[in-house]
Amino acid sequence: MLMSGTRQGAGCRKAIYIAGLMLLTCGLAWGQSTCPGRYCGRVAIDSNSTSACGSCPRGSRVQNQTLCMECQEPLSIYQWLYLLFMALVPLSFNFITTERSSITHEVNMFRISNVLEVSVSAILALLSFRPTGDVALHTCGVSRVSDWYPIFFNPSPDFFNTIHCTSEVVYPMYSIVFVFSAYYLLLVLTARPILVYQFSKAHGTIHLLYDILFFLPFYILTHAIAGGLVYYAYPYLTIIFSLLSSALFFASSVTNGDLLTLNFIVITLLYTCMHAFGIAAFVTFYGVTHLWPLLALSPAPTLVFLLTLRFSNPDALKCRLRS
Repeated sequence: MLMSGTRQGAGCRKAIYIAGLMLLTCGLAWGQSTCPGRYCGRVAIDSNSTSACGSCPRGSRVQNQTLCMECQEPLSIYQWLYLLFMALVPLSFNFITTERSSITHEVNMFRISNVLEVSVSAILALLSFRPTGDVALHTCGVSRVSDWYPIFFNPSPDFFNTIHCTSEVVYPMYSIVFVFSAYYLLLVLTARPILVYQFSKAHGTIHLLYDILFFLPFYILTHAIAGGLVYYAYPYLTIIFSLLSSALFFASSVTNGDLLTLNFIVITLLYTCMHAFGIAAFVTFYGVTHLWPLLALSPAPTLVFLLTLRFSNPDALKCRLRS
């Protein structure tokens, strides 16, 4: 009995030793094929060899912590709406600055210039990325917020040496905004001074040039630091901004007596489009197709304002109090 137990114990130890050896071998093989960290990968040199673990080349992304694969995924509707949002931000700022300008008849020239500057810059930026010369971009996709900040996820396998694997994981969603800003700045410095010179003598419109030059560094810095946060939050930002700004516009229109003028109608339609843009981005982000009828709520703020104007107009309230 004692010898039988001894043999069984030796057999168990031998089985454990073999299992441990197999696990160690598999671990070594796995360590040779995969890379540490979330964004480190290998580049295929030829059919039989790969590079050491490191950052993936521009326009590629690591797949399953092994090889860096070229990005071939088309942009989703949500990503196109994000790029449109980033282009509309400087355009909206320009419209706000022209609205508070003292010029009257020439304001439409600056509005047209704003639209052309942003449109041309956006087209040039799209044509600058692969496939070059085509506006249909290829992307690496975005799966989490950390994809925008790979610099914070460089691994340290031995806790001392760091493998630097920083690259544009969300290509081209991050860099294309900087390229757009560069084209936009070039066009502003080329076209805007000509318009300012034409109208500055009579109206003093030099601030229309300086305002955008002060705004662009803030715009670029915000994208560089908080681009990933804005990517996920822009549907909410759009809806909140459109509601607050439209409320201020309606209130100022009542004060100035500009209701139902051409300028009021045009700006109201723009706010309605902004409401629809925010709702569409919200629906596409969550992929809930049965919520598309929510687009019918786009004119709701305007309708609520017009229907309740007689009850909230300060002049009408004063008349009622006097009577």
